[in-house]
Amino acid sequence: MSYRKRMIGKLNRYLLQGLLCFTFGLCLVVGSGCRVTAPVHRWVPPGLHAAVDQTVVLSEIEGPAELAASLRQRLLDTAPRDEGRKLAIIDVNRLRQQSSDSETNPIALVSHQESVASDVSLLPLAKRGDVNYLLRGEVLVDQTAPWLADRDQRLVVSWCLTPVNSDRDLSPGDDRQQSEHQQAQYGTPLTINLADALKKYPDLAWLNDKHAALETAMVRETFALLSPTVQRDKVRLDNPLPLPGSWHTVAGNFYAKSGRWADAETQWQRALKWNPFSSAAMHNLALAKSAKQDFSQARHWASRSVVFGPTKRHQRAAVWVEQAQRDYHEAFDLADPPEGWSVTRPVE
Repeated sequence: MSYRKRMIGKLNRYLLQGLLCFTFGLCLVVGSGCRVTAPVHRWVPPGLHAAVDQTVVLSEIEGPAELAASLRQRLLDTAPRDEGRKLAIIDVNRLRQQSSDSETNPIALVSHQESVASDVSLLPLAKRGDVNYLLRGEVLVDQTAPWLADRDQRLVVSWCLTPVNSDRDLSPGDDRQQSEHQQAQYGTPLTINLADALKKYPDLAWLNDKHAALETAMVRETFALLSPTVQRDKVRLDNPLPLPGSWHTVAGNFYAKSGRWADAETQWQRALKWNPFSSAAMHNLALAKSAKQDFSQARHWASRSVVFGPTKRHQRAAVWVEQAQRDYHEAFDLADPPEGWSVTRPVE
C-alpha cells in the first residue's frame, strides 16, 4: 500500500512539473508577440545653441505686456543652476543700470520694434559687461477665430539668440555689418500646446491654472534651447524564446517596464549565464547600459545582439544606442569616444 502511494505521489509531482513547464513555455510563446516598452531617460544637446557657463542678457520680449512681463520674470527666476546646465541670465535693465552708473553718457537704445538695430546698440555695452549672448523674444499672437475652443490652450514665442563676441564691433548705420550680424543669430519659434505640455511635465497639473502651466512649460522649453536637457524615451524590449534562462529575461522585462533598470540588468545577465547566445537578453542589456550612460558596454551588447539575432529591431536598437551616446557627447561638449562612431553622423 505504501509503495502504491509513493508511486502516485511521484506521478503527481511529474504531472505538476510538466504542467508548470508547459504553462511557462506557453506564456513565453504568447509573450514573445506582445510589445513590451520601458521608459529611459537620456541627455540631449541644446536645441538652439549651447550657453552653458555663459552669461545671457534677456533683452526685449515683445507682445502683450502682461504676458511678456510674466514670461520675463519666470525666465529670470528659474535659470538652471545644476552642474552641466547652469547659465547666468540677467535682465537688460540691470545692464543699463550698470552702464548709467559707470558712464556719464550711457548708450541710447533704438526702438525695441527694430530688433536687429536694438541688439546692435546693446553689443558694446554687453561686451563691457562680460556678456556672451543676447536673448530676445516675441509672443506671436494667435490669429484664429475667437470662438475656437483651444484658442487659449497654446502659447507661441519666437526666440532669437545673438552672440555678443564677434570679429568686429557693429554700428547701427552699417547695413552690410547688420546683415552679417543677422546671419550670426540663432532663432527659432516655440509652440507649447497645453495637452502636450501636461504629458511631458505632469507636475504642471498641480498649478490649476492653464496660463501658468503654459508659461512654465514655455520657460522650460526655452532653457532647453540653451542648455542640455533630459529627454524621456520609450524603448522596446525584446521577448525571449522558451529556452534556458528565458525566465530571467522575462523577469528583467517586468523590472525595466517599471523603471527598475538595475534589477533588470541583473536578470538579463543571469539569462546570459544560462544561454550565452540569447539575443533578446543582449538587446535588453544594451538598453540597460544606455540607461546608466555606460555607452561603451551598451554598444558592445547591441552589436552582439545584431550578430546573434540580426533583426530590424536589434539593428534599430544599435542605432538608437549610438545616437544616445552621440547626443550625450554633444550635450556636454565631450570628445569622440575611443571606438569612434559606426552608424550615426553629426547633425549639421
